[in-house]
Amino acid sequence: ARYNPLFIHGGSGMGKTHLLNAAGNAYLQAHPGMRVRYGSAEEFTEELITAIQEGMLPALRARYRSADVLLLDDVQSLAGRERTQEEFFHVFNELHASRRQILVTSDRAPGELEGVEERLVSRFSGGLVVEISPLDERTAAGALLVLLGAEGFALDEELADELAHRLQPRNMREIQGQAKRASIRAEASGMAKDAAFLRRILLRDADVHVPVEPGGTRVDPFFTDPYKVARHWEPLADRLRERLA
Repeated sequence: ARYNPLFIHGGSGMGKTHLLNAAGNAYLQAHPGMRVRYGSAEEFTEELITAIQEGMLPALRARYRSADVLLLDDVQSLAGRERTQEEFFHVFNELHASRRQILVTSDRAPGELEGVEERLVSRFSGGLVVEISPLDERTAAGALLVLLGAEGFALDEELADELAHRLQPRNMREIQGQAKRASIRAEASGMAKDAAFLRRILLRDADVHVPVEPGGTRVDPFFTDPYKVARHWEPLADRLRERLA
């Protein structure tokens, strides 16, 4: 493996888990018999606890150490878990020594992993460290063009640029949410999925002060919109159930 380990880090919603899954699928497509082990650091911890309680620790070790490719998500969850870090350290060493690929993701760079042993941080830093940066406007506009188009909206690059500039989405998850919400609103109201609708809904939301309840609960602008789209409850409910099924 040329870059081993491959350490991918970035904020929440940046697509790290999608990348990890895509990498695993690519390995399996290229090598159908390959043993690809995927999971999160949290799942690894839970498996370890269960294995210790049930006397199955050797089986757990064999399962992970026999992997041809190991994909571990959210490695920052190892922080403060000494026994989990100890077990993962030995898994890492065995796979790395036999030149089997290791890919891990985190919400921060290796050097910023507080509560993770230095020996693990050193190994994470020893391969290729890649940061997924926040979206720039050009990338956000391209994503809006694709995702809103997939929801059936008619928009051009100029409108996508305008939406990206005004909405300032921080990550792909926000863009996906905006596209889904716009689609549900249009379908629930029976309105056309056109540029006028997008400007009226998404751009207005960008300017709306979003109320927050005393407990900190965010209220979506949809529910404070003076132009309520729910005029007939049963058809709306049917459409929402069909949409979410």
